[in-house]
Amino acid sequence: MEWSLWASVHKTTYIMRFLLLSLLLVATLSTHLKAQEVEWITLNEAEERMKKEPRKVLVDVYTS
Repeated sequence: MEWSLWASVHKTTYIMRFLLLSLLLVATLSTHLKAQEVEWITLNEAEERMKKEPRKVLVDVYTS
């Protein structure tokens, strides 16, 4: 019984170390990532740009 308790504690310690290192890695990498800038334009500007360079457009509408 003593051996299985030691193995359980060792396994738990290993898992905790892995989770801590994973969290530190994600936190470090996320600070180095940069978000893309959003260029807000009107629907008329979007239509004119679509004539020159066809692309998919995301239209976000907020209603209350």
